Amino acid sequence: LELTGWWYREMAATPSPLTERMTLFWHNHFTSAFRKVRAPVLLYRQNVTLRRHAIGNFAKLVHAMAADPAMIVYLELLELFTLGEGQGYTETDIKEAARAFTGWSLDRDTAEFRFRPFLHDGGEKTFMGRAGRFNGTDIIEIVLTKRRVAEYITEKAWREFVSETPDPAAVRRIADRFRASGHEIKVLMGDLLLSPQFWAAENRGRRVPPAARGSPRRVGPREPRGQLGGAGGNSP
Repeated sequence: LELTGWWYREMAATPSPLTERMTLFWHNHFTSAFRKVRAPVLLYRQNVTLRRHAIGNFAKLVHAMAADPAMIVYLELLELFTLGEGQGYTETDIKEAARAFTGWSLDRDTAEFRFRPFLHDGGEKTFMGRAGRFNGTDIIEIVLTKRRVAEYITEKAWREFVSETPDPAAVRRIADRFRASGHEIKVLMGDLLLSPQFWAAENRGRRVPPAARGSPRRVGPREPRGQLGGAGGNSP
């Protein structure tokens, strides 16, 4: 409750509403929860990481989250956060990725990420059509080469900020620019927030996430078009 209260205060008082809003978006995307992690300090540190990368580079965010202690405890598959469930990978890919991530663990004394080489499977793996002695970082890099990554994140952002029904042509156009930028989140959000569909009367005020209801900075009509907002936020 204390962590939740702090975050609500941040959303209400932040000088950078977009950073805070995107922190919430990524929090919901990566789905760590207290019922699984059971360590508020890990969720707090994760929030700091999400805020740091909220409108930065998605590839860097994925790498940071893969080594995030709360995510390691949560035991979710990386592919589900980048490609979408059942999109572009097989059961064999999942098993080979799991081998690559062996040795990635949590130091129980410091609650920090720790790589344990003696637990890592250093053998050759075949993942998404490639073969090599891959580790977790290699798996992330392979996944990020897939076109589907940009499309999936664009679709998810569309549902969050525009409407529940993405426009396929607009999604492809925005996703292509997002991917070409090296997955810069500002490029994605700039195109999304300046799209005609975002400003369409039928979509205004419809996409307010449950966790943001009651936050005075994010409820109500959309403000006139302008800059994306500062990259920073209040330090926790």
